[in-house]
Amino acid sequence: MTNEHRRLLTMLNGDGVDGINEAMLERHGFTSLLFDFVLGIGHARFEPRRYGARGNAGFDLTVRRFYITAAGKAALNNGANK
Repeated sequence: MTNEHRRLLTMLNGDGVDGINEAMLERHGFTSLLFDFVLGIGHARFEPRRYGARGNAGFDLTVRRFYITAAGKAALNNGANK
């Protein structure tokens, strides 16, 4: 596991974290390649979330919100033991 992979999982695993939106993760320096990687190996999942004024499509915004999975938590804990 790379340092960036571990850093991403640690952020997603934070206390009281109800997922983190993609823009916030990008602001912390994470790339779409890393997102694709952790999604592909099952360490994270995402849900689309809609924000804005419902009923007026011009003001609706859909963002991806990322969450750590049980496999991601296990990988993070196993990596900490090494």
